[in-house]
Amino acid sequence: MRLRAKMNKKKKEINKKLHCYCNSYDDTTILETFARNHEL
Repeated sequence: MRLRAKMNKKKKEINKKLHCYCNSYDDTTILETFARNHEL
């Protein structure tokens, strides 16, 4: 249960950061770029 809460928190942080990206990119491009940059 704790792990799930931790994951959800992490997901929220990622979503917040992703929200800062330019909206002209599609979601997959943003996610791939973000994952590469942050080594998720």
